[in-house]
Amino acid sequence: MVDSLHASDEFREKCARHKNAQTTRNRAAFYLCAECAVRLKREALNDRAPVYIDAPFRGCCEMCNESKQVRLVQWYVCPRCRPVIDGYAKTEVASRFLKKFWTEEIQPSVPNLILTETEPVRWEAFEPTKSSQRAKSELVGVLDFAVSHKKKPQEVLFHIEMKAGPGAIDSMKEFQLDLNDSNDIARVCNKTMRPTYLLHVQIVEQQDGPTRRIIAKDLWWTDCFTMNEKFKTSRQRYGEDKQAGYYHLSAFRKKEEFLAEIKRGNYKALADRLVKSPLPIRPNEALPKSEKLLRMFKRLSADDKRSFLIGVKADAKELRMKETRTEKTKAKLVGTAKFSTRTRRK
Repeated sequence: MVDSLHASDEFREKCARHKNAQTTRNRAAFYLCAECAVRLKREALNDRAPVYIDAPFRGCCEMCNESKQVRLVQWYVCPRCRPVIDGYAKTEVASRFLKKFWTEEIQPSVPNLILTETEPVRWEAFEPTKSSQRAKSELVGVLDFAVSHKKKPQEVLFHIEMKAGPGAIDSMKEFQLDLNDSNDIARVCNKTMRPTYLLHVQIVEQQDGPTRRIIAKDLWWTDCFTMNEKFKTSRQRYGEDKQAGYYHLSAFRKKEEFLAEIKRGNYKALADRLVKSPLPIRPNEALPKSEKLLRMFKRLSADDKRSFLIGVKADAKELRMKETRTEKTKAKLVGTAKFSTRTRRK
């Protein structure tokens, strides 16, 4: 098992996932087996020691999703990195479910087609870079899975992009997908001249004592052109600083219909259609920096607010915070070179 952090350690009150010294007082607790604790520390948390380690007991490990001897382990992790770490196990469970679905329900009828996971989930630390999200997205060349013929494994017939979430398609009002993700799909399709199928895997959490188990229940699918045709609008995601596209649920079909789609070879017709009609790249209008910072600030705990103001940097901008008696916060940018950490009350 890993050793805990010393009180005098230089990374105390620093986010363990950030390679730079990102200040945070937020403690994130995970129930982990010994193997996953070591792996998470080494691969995603810059080999930094946890703040606290509790006594072992029998439960479900949050990372490998197996019943083992686990411990409650705490690291300093900022609010932006916590959901990323939580997503590791969810994505791996959804990926296993999709691969099992292909092996048991698709491959027996189309044995010459092979499924390859081209973008497996990676546990990795966060390193701030100067390259923009748009610049990164333009380099995208693969999606989560690729399907090819057994005789020509290097020649992709179609791509599969997997999304995982707690909702069933037939219980949603509309389907949400980040514009960055939908644009990645469009870019890969247009670049490779091969279509993409989007598969939504429903995953739910099941309590196992104080721990939780992640279970994949079902999946639905659509193709890239149907998805584009069923696009409704784009708007800001509630509580986040991301733009999302919203789609009619009629775009999706049940997993039982996916075999017929593949057996008929409809992906070939979609590839021909791509040559004549490339998929559109939708404008992803970013929020003004002041609004992004305000949204982020509101989600922080009281202990993290001061750390946020110290840690966040913006080019030639100053963030002045004003709090009302009802604790509602307003933000305004002023053209200076440094952040002001002064807080005024009306």
